[in-house]
Amino acid sequence: MEHFEPLFGGEDRGKNRVLEEVRRFEEMLQRGDFAYMDLLTLEEIYFYYLQHQKYPQALDLVNFGLRQYPRTEELYFKRAAVFMETGRLDEAAQDLERALEV
Repeated sequence: MEHFEPLFGGEDRGKNRVLEEVRRFEEMLQRGDFAYMDLLTLEEIYFYYLQHQKYPQALDLVNFGLRQYPRTEELYFKRAAVFMETGRLDEAAQDLERALEV
């Protein structure tokens, strides 16, 4: 017999999964571990941090992502957005230029 996902409650599971990924990322940073994370997971955590105005954590996340994916222009755009939110406009401009060069 096939298993079907319920029509309701999926959003809560999604939120719980993102929170679990945030916890995993933060524990990884505390331990100094640097395990692989796919871009989709990085993006979900990034938007969680932005939604909660956790800009230092968002910056840590994007820097972590750039170590894994140094030629991914969207990470430079994301870091530029964090810099803009925190008033670091010169650094934002530099990252926008880097994104265009990748």
